[in-house]
Amino acid sequence: MNAPVDVRRASKIRDLARVTRPLGSPLCAPAAADLEHIPGKKGLPWVGVLPEAAADPLLFAQRMHQRFGPVHRFYALGEWNVQLVGPEASELLLFDSQRNFSATHGWSRVLGPLFPGGLLLRDFEDHRVHRRAVGSAFKPDLVAAGLQIFENQTRAMIDRVSGTRLFFYRELREVALEAAALGFLGLSPGADSQEFSLAFTALVSATVAILPGWLPGSSLHRGRTGRRLLEKFINARIAERRIGGGDDLFSQLCIARYDDGTPLTNQEIVDHLIFVLAAAHDTLTSCLASTIYFLAAEPDWQAQVRSECRAAGLYKNDVHANVQLLSELPVTDAVIREALRLNTPAPIIWRRAIRRFEFNGITIPAGTPTATNVLLTHRLPEHWRNPEQFDPHRFLLPAPDRHRFAWTPFGGGVHMCLGLHHAMLHAKSFLAQLLERNEVVLDPGYSPRWYWWPNCRPLDGLPVTLVRLSER
Repeated sequence: MNAPVDVRRASKIRDLARVTRPLGSPLCAPAAADLEHIPGKKGLPWVGVLPEAAADPLLFAQRMHQRFGPVHRFYALGEWNVQLVGPEASELLLFDSQRNFSATHGWSRVLGPLFPGGLLLRDFEDHRVHRRAVGSAFKPDLVAAGLQIFENQTRAMIDRVSGTRLFFYRELREVALEAAALGFLGLSPGADSQEFSLAFTALVSATVAILPGWLPGSSLHRGRTGRRLLEKFINARIAERRIGGGDDLFSQLCIARYDDGTPLTNQEIVDHLIFVLAAAHDTLTSCLASTIYFLAAEPDWQAQVRSECRAAGLYKNDVHANVQLLSELPVTDAVIREALRLNTPAPIIWRRAIRRFEFNGITIPAGTPTATNVLLTHRLPEHWRNPEQFDPHRFLLPAPDRHRFAWTPFGGGVHMCLGLHHAMLHAKSFLAQLLERNEVVLDPGYSPRWYWWPNCRPLDGLPVTLVRLSER
């Protein structure tokens, strides 16, 4: 018979793992003099290059790379940062075989105030045990049930907007949020899901906040208020979910266990659930908006995706069969991957150096905030032929000798997106349903203005017209 588990002791051990760092690894920022050998740009006092970078993140990254090379520094919000460009840089930071970088301290400035305790803000052994616990909630039945809910919600949306001109991104965000409330939290339509949606929207909108959170009316202040409402909302339902029986993510997290058999604490459930919801929702809406635009701009590829999905016989079987069928759509898969290359949902991945390291012959001291620019890496001509061109053939033809970290829209290494498979299934399902009866058409001469921070989205909401195929 197993001895009873001391939950308080196990929790204390996990907390120690989270805050413990290797000896000799100060995370305080290095002195400016220690970074003078790295080329770069300071810009304005305190805000630094932020106005220029915020106006057009891609153009800013291209200018910095052209002027200073693959290793450069920039000043923003009172601190010097180092940015690395290229697949070798992505491998260095994401694979991190030497454990030189902290994701916790890399993302804390951006995500810490709103998503404390999320997987992306955990390091090393602490991250491993939490990822295993959260990953155990993504069971096949959960994936299938979530897909069924998403399909039901999106089918209703498509029925409503077919034959109309609409702002696609705005409609998609709403339906994705509704599906998350139903599928991830197991809520029923009505007051509960509306309360959740309002608080969640305020939280996600605050990820681009610049003004401090203590300032009433600021985006960050509203986001923190939304976070508190979500915490209250979730905490009020944990006890009943611990009883078990639900196949939604919330219920599964309530019965998940760590390696030592202990359950997640209430706060850990709250932290993980809010973070997974935000990551899944934003990634999916960004991915689908980009894919729909490129398919509308390239009607031939749109026709190929439609033909492939029809030939697969989707939606003639149960949802479990559809999960398998959706995994076997090479053209649709290639189209989505190419859209993610050009408009990656996670344009910049942050770390902070635990110890001194070297890249491209340049030494970067311990404590330096360090980022790899995925958005620019996906456009480097030495790794991608005609990089600005939408060409899904890149992912259909036999793969060239391309660096394995040349394409990392879902991150990489131990912090690889936990919901990668989940997101791709949902994206394929949506495309199959949408294109079954509709052709997506752009206004003549239309070109969206994409904005890439904190995730790629069209600033104008992506106006498109859905023309019923029966009317062609």
